Amino acid sequence: MKKMVSVRMMVFCLCAGVMALAVKQLPIVRTAPQVIYNLVEMFIKIPCGFGAMQLAWNLSKKLNMKVFGWIGTIAYELYLLHGYILSHVEVSWTGWMIFIVASFGGAGLMYKTKKIYEPYLKKRI
Repeated sequence: MKKMVSVRMMVFCLCAGVMALAVKQLPIVRTAPQVIYNLVEMFIKIPCGFGAMQLAWNLSKKLNMKVFGWIGTIAYELYLLHGYILSHVEVSWTGWMIFIVASFGGAGLMYKTKKIYEPYLKKRI
């Protein structure tokens, strides 16, 4: 039952993100104020991010691949960091390697930091 719910949620999130991507292509959205355009971008990236995280998590359990499990665990942190890091590296093989190492290293560090502070944040709520 739980597995079926997770697969449905993954499919729903990915479909919602793709539908928002189709909406973004409409001329009315492309010429809309920046706030509207950013809102549509948000409705693309957040559901697709959650869908990709769920896909990685499901694949790691099904195929017993620890790498996918780890990527699924840090996927949100990776999502937050990758755009910033990508804008600061050059387009080359060296830049690609720096991007991969910095993205995964930074995401792992963010995840570990979140885990350290999480108990303190839960107590306040």
